[in-house]
Amino acid sequence: MPKERAKLSSVPPPLAQSSYIGVPPALLRDLVETYFSHAYNAPLLLHKQTFLREVSEGTVKASVALAVCAFASNFHRNSNGDLLLKSSGFGVEWAERAGKLVFDVIESPQEDNVITCLILALFWYNQGSWQRSYILKGNAIQTAHLLGMGRQPRLDRRSLSSELRRRRFWACYLIECHASNSTHVLDASEQIYSLPLPCTEEEFENGISEQPDVFLACEQSTGGIFCEMIRALWFWAQVYSLIKTPELQDDVSIHDIGLLDTKISEWWSRIPDWMKLNPGDLARTPPACLPRLLLVHAVYRQCLCALHSSIVPLFSWGHDGKSSLLARQISAQVAYEHASAASELFSTIFDYLPDPNAMPSFVAYNAYCGCAIQVPFMSSPNPAVRERAIRNVEANRRVIHLVAQSWKYADLLDRYSSYLLAVFEKHPVSLAGEPKHLESSTFRELRAPAPRVRLSILAHNRMVCEDDCWSLPGEEPKDLDIEPRQEGQSMSPSGGEPHAGAMVNRNYAAATIMSGEPQLHNPTVQFQQILAGFDDQLPDASGSFLSGTDIFVPWSSSDEASADLALFDMGVLNGTSTDLLSYPG
Repeated sequence: MPKERAKLSSVPPPLAQSSYIGVPPALLRDLVETYFSHAYNAPLLLHKQTFLREVSEGTVKASVALAVCAFASNFHRNSNGDLLLKSSGFGVEWAERAGKLVFDVIESPQEDNVITCLILALFWYNQGSWQRSYILKGNAIQTAHLLGMGRQPRLDRRSLSSELRRRRFWACYLIECHASNSTHVLDASEQIYSLPLPCTEEEFENGISEQPDVFLACEQSTGGIFCEMIRALWFWAQVYSLIKTPELQDDVSIHDIGLLDTKISEWWSRIPDWMKLNPGDLARTPPACLPRLLLVHAVYRQCLCALHSSIVPLFSWGHDGKSSLLARQISAQVAYEHASAASELFSTIFDYLPDPNAMPSFVAYNAYCGCAIQVPFMSSPNPAVRERAIRNVEANRRVIHLVAQSWKYADLLDRYSSYLLAVFEKHPVSLAGEPKHLESSTFRELRAPAPRVRLSILAHNRMVCEDDCWSLPGEEPKDLDIEPRQEGQSMSPSGGEPHAGAMVNRNYAAATIMSGEPQLHNPTVQFQQILAGFDDQLPDASGSFLSGTDIFVPWSSSDEASADLALFDMGVLNGTSTDLLSYPG
């Protein structure tokens, strides 16, 4: 056992004996600060000043304190900048102790159980223990449901305790929306429409709010970050519900895409201006707010990137049924613009974030989807388009790599983004300009289906939850598997486990992308720089099933006459759009 662990476990804090948890008081206070700065949902679960007072008085619930310490240990650095608590295993030890404490009383529902389970669910998700995370999330949501935490109290509605109760229900709702699967407890619950949204950060800190109630589906805003974060993830749940089928097969779906796009864009136009992160104006944003505002921004961009990419085979690696060519071209341009806008923010955000490791994991998913949209343009003969794509893909890869240092799912996305880069390096497509300047038949289908690639792009977390079965740690899909295998064919040249078809040496890739050295404009050289260091034993990403030099083929049918494009913004094709192409936010 490491000496550091023995030391930490042997120093009793000056807390009441009944709440002693074995963490030195100074370290405990540091961990609380780290928790509130790095957990996106911390102010939904706990009131910081109240929690710190309970810590100092020794009245804090041991399971809650241990869960807070466990999560914070993933990000807490000592005076030398080392993640000593994480590397020494203290976080896992504290999480296991907190789990045992909460499951000892799981049959006696109480709000502290909800808090502990939600924090631990995020901790084990961070670690890549997907099944454990899901069990804890389910217990938190079921307990909140049993306690009626989604109902508005008749009395004392303005008190801090009532606000916290509402916020904890919203924390359950957000963790449901994050995933592309559901416990189904809160699905279509009327409570989400009748429960007031969280007040502003200042009001919550002061413990009182006098403003009128604001609800999910109304146009008003409380002016608080969590009010808009909840709405953003509410829209994300709607997007995924629409695009989750392998194919969008009729024009009703096209109509629904236009309708949902309109709702999302109208919502974004109404949020307070200070919440819209503009790359050239980040210095005015309070640094402590940046990680959570970045999450709101990433979810907004991802909603529109995924929504519109779903009918563009070149971006989402799937078939799109009877989608009209014009609808596809409009959607391709919208997805391209939002992916580009997200990348431009990513390229500047590092200069302003207090700690880049505080970025929520969903941000890496948005960056990955942005890679899928923009990588095809890295081979463009148009220098401006090509250089923009190269610059943006590098920015996205940097985000993914940094988030992957803290979150296991982002580590998988790091592998998958290397795979996508390698495929297009082997099979470049010649896109002479932005989608609006291309022929409407340009956006093509695959020679072979690639459902796993499509799943990784359009569905958050589904790569570790295929067919509603969560993967065990280490058993997640390591590649995107676009090659149909013959019966009895080995999964890799050595006959071992499948590898990422183009898995990059991540240390080399990180050094290349983060070096700051000028990049060459030659796309072939650029691909080679980003993808250098491949293991020559890995399968060829070119795909042995391909008979030609291109994995994409022209889309050969059209139903323009019956397509309902009334809700699509035709201005995106001629530069007259005042909405989607103006880089909102």
